[in-house]
Amino acid sequence: MNMQKLSEVISENTKIGANLHGTIYEIGVLSNITINQIKDPIELVLREKGINAEVELGDYDNIVQDSIRFKSKKIVIVFWELANLIEDFNYRVDSLDASSLEELVSRFESEISFVLQNLATTPLVLFNRFSTLMSSRDPLMVDNSRYIAGRLNAVLDNALHANLIVVEIDNVICGLGATVTFDWRLWQSSKLPYTYTFIREYVLAIMPALYSINGLSKKVLVVDCDNTLWGGVVGEDGPSGIDISSDTRRGKSFFEIHKRLLTLKNKGVLLAICSKNNANDVEEVFTSRPDFLLSSKDFVAQRINWERKDHNIVSLSEELNVGLDSFVFLDDSDFELGLISNSLPEVDCFQVPSNLSEYSSIFDSIERKFFKISMTQEDQERAKMYFEEASRKADKNKWTNQDEYIQSLGLKVTVSTALSIPISRASQLTQKTNQFNLTTKRYSESEIEKMVNDDNFFISSYAVADKYGDYGTTALIILERDVNSDTLIVDTFLMSCRVIGRKLEFAIFEYLMVSLVEAGFRTLKSKYIKTQKNAQVNCFFDSLGFRCLKNTDVKKDYILEIADYKASPKQLVNIMELK
Repeated sequence: MNMQKLSEVISENTKIGANLHGTIYEIGVLSNITINQIKDPIELVLREKGINAEVELGDYDNIVQDSIRFKSKKIVIVFWELANLIEDFNYRVDSLDASSLEELVSRFESEISFVLQNLATTPLVLFNRFSTLMSSRDPLMVDNSRYIAGRLNAVLDNALHANLIVVEIDNVICGLGATVTFDWRLWQSSKLPYTYTFIREYVLAIMPALYSINGLSKKVLVVDCDNTLWGGVVGEDGPSGIDISSDTRRGKSFFEIHKRLLTLKNKGVLLAICSKNNANDVEEVFTSRPDFLLSSKDFVAQRINWERKDHNIVSLSEELNVGLDSFVFLDDSDFELGLISNSLPEVDCFQVPSNLSEYSSIFDSIERKFFKISMTQEDQERAKMYFEEASRKADKNKWTNQDEYIQSLGLKVTVSTALSIPISRASQLTQKTNQFNLTTKRYSESEIEKMVNDDNFFISSYAVADKYGDYGTTALIILERDVNSDTLIVDTFLMSCRVIGRKLEFAIFEYLMVSLVEAGFRTLKSKYIKTQKNAQVNCFFDSLGFRCLKNTDVKKDYILEIADYKASPKQLVNIMELK
């Protein structure tokens, strides 16, 4: 969408939208300005990812009332422009006396709080920070515009709503410049302040948040070595001759990237290496250079050889059990990046710039690919978990069959229910889990919290550990009470790919069935909703004894009489409930 004209975006959006089916992903835009141009760009970037997005614009300057009407949307975006708080704001604001100014500010402080409260259960709210760039152009003058903006922004900063993201709209404006951002002619004639160029950049700026809540954030960053992690070619310059020193002009750029790679790793991003080099040369860099911030253990997997890099990245995907569409690749070579782009188009590629002063800004764009709305303990320990998994795989070869191997692990599952549910992690699981996910419904933290406090929902999460370490919370089940009190519907049944292949799903289901019998439920209804990534669970409910009521190309409907369920005679997993 970067360089497309609005007419081209509208045409492409209409074309893709006509071929999308299923549940509509509703997005609302509230504003006190004319913002019609934003509809098609938002829809297009999401529809290109297979999300059946539909944007509805609120009525002009009707934010408070529309916040009530829009609260059931999946996402609400708020354009509340300082320059249009009152008629002729730019000319009237500095003539207000102290009393009138306080009355104006207090009124809008209350209205903002009221809107945020109305939208408290909306999964995601993107609220633009109040900007003075349209109304206060004198860099030396401390005027009423800045005072009002400061007070109103304080309301946003102090809001405790977990679903709220405050968008730093000034960053987008400054990236383009005021002359490219604002259309003063249209502002005066129709209260449309922004050019389409700005709208396009704004949509791209907020898209990481929309991708994150829909499980589309990237997970793996694959990096080259020569002229990517360091300056020079280690095979020619030797480990002592490459430049990574913070004391040199060239080395300083790579030193900064090392710090930022470590920051990404600590946020749960998986780092991997794919480099055409001799493995011993690279390992010597890790071990012999005290100024090298990264260690070999910071990378969960490495492909250091002379094979084709596209083949190596496919191999990394298989080893890490992460789809190629979750990969980002960073290299300095035009040839290698062209190869990956052509053979693995789902992988996002970035090139190290020839002018290293631009490397930092390139990495800004890379970091945005890994944006997460919230952080969990599992994120911070993800790399450690992958190294523990490598130990499990090595040990697996000792056993002659799967059951013996599973028993050797000493698997323990801790069940959390009701108020003990880790809400942030539960939300994240719904947003990120694709393979073992029967319905692939995405929920925000506020939605999970709402269900936890609703007697018509029964939520349980499952934390898994074994003799090698802790997997963290890796499974989630959400049941909804049907109209009949003795019937439940499986809304969500998912399990992280990290624990697939250990028969945990069957142990968890058996535990669930015992709980349902004790609670007096008789019938369980369920669905399998087909996606591009969950084919492996196509027959999961069949394997549990559910009866298929309806089977189409896109979903299956099931029912199970709980009394008819036959438990497995072999128990391989120890399950205990968190009190």
